[in-house]
Amino acid sequence: MKRLYAFGGALLCACAWLAFLPTRAVAQDQPFIPANSAWASGIARQPDGKVVVVGRAGSAVALARYTASGQLDPAFGVGGRVLTPFQQESYGAALALLPDGRIAVAGTVNAAMAVLRYTPDGQLDPTFGAGGVASASLGANSVGRALVLQPDGKLVAAGYAGNQAALVRYTPDGQLDSSFGTGGKVLATIGSNTYTSALVLQPDGKLVATGSSDGNIFLLRYKTDGNLDTSFGTGGKTITDLGYSEWATSLALQGDGKLVVAGDILSGVGLVRYTSSGQLDTNFGHGGYTDQDVFQTVYDVALALAIRPDGRIIVAGEAAAFCFCDIPPSGIALAQFLGNGKLDPFFGTAGRVLDDRTGSDDYVAAVALQSDGKLLVAGGTGGYPGDGGASAFVVGRYTASGAVDSAFGMHITQFPLPARAYLPQIGRQ
Repeated sequence: MKRLYAFGGALLCACAWLAFLPTRAVAQDQPFIPANSAWASGIARQPDGKVVVVGRAGSAVALARYTASGQLDPAFGVGGRVLTPFQQESYGAALALLPDGRIAVAGTVNAAMAVLRYTPDGQLDPTFGAGGVASASLGANSVGRALVLQPDGKLVAAGYAGNQAALVRYTPDGQLDSSFGTGGKVLATIGSNTYTSALVLQPDGKLVATGSSDGNIFLLRYKTDGNLDTSFGTGGKTITDLGYSEWATSLALQGDGKLVVAGDILSGVGLVRYTSSGQLDTNFGHGGYTDQDVFQTVYDVALALAIRPDGRIIVAGEAAAFCFCDIPPSGIALAQFLGNGKLDPFFGTAGRVLDDRTGSDDYVAAVALQSDGKLLVAGGTGGYPGDGGASAFVVGRYTASGAVDSAFGMHITQFPLPARAYLPQIGRQ
């Protein structure tokens, strides 16, 4: 995934990065034994201002909840943390907050795409699925990556199984919804290497999923019954080949119905915007996509996306500078774009923020927008998952203009190693 460039170019880019680095200050939650690998991949803010973060710690689904001021919430789990280990590889990827305070998580449990539901205090909800876990057999090892909550309380998870894009819908009590697809499940074939990464719910109830297949970006739109919506793209699908190996990581729906995809686009942080019918929006960027070197570093990628009410687009991820000098190898990267695809000069420094307060390899994989315009972010520190795994959650908040919000701080949350007593194998439906 990472790209190599000549040392001279790397050095110039890395030194240019110094101008964006803020003063370092970091708070660390202690005392806990660091997990061998832990990182966050989803974040959401409760109506009371508390912040819930989901990810993994070792081979367990991991949750943490913070107070409105950014401290671990002692009323949640054990000291603000919840670990749910299983017999096989398991982790959380996305979350949704229910109106009654319960928390739904999509991810992978025992090598299968699954949804878990927790009570407001962090216990698995026994009234959902089998002991709090709902899992579907999709004919191959499957991975859950995204989750949306419908107004009727049903939950739709998206991911991939084998080389197919996958959607699964559950009733409010965690049973497969027989009115959706085939027995609650939908599989779509696009190419030989398909990875679904994000899902959004339109106001009309239709679902749009995005990801990458054979190096191209895809969008799929489904009707409420799980069938592809043939009025979108070509037969319900849109495939975008920009001439490079593209990696779509996140998706957001604008108020006007247009769809924005973020990821590794044209060898760096990039955006692609589509009309509501699935066509490239030629009024955005360069023929529908951004093609500028946003962070001017050797490696950068967008891993999360949010859209402000006024249409400005926020991306978050990682930017790395590789050189033989005393510069942190990677840091949290934020950028804000105007509605036309140009960087917003009033955000951060010329539209971008690079932050490495921890002095380690940091990145952001999730972003949430507060009603006051502040940005909540979550990710990992101590390394990138593709390079062997980060060692802890990193959670922080920024002002609407991209400045560090010192009232919340930056928090490194370590987890104990998962216990040896695993939850039993959950039977797949």
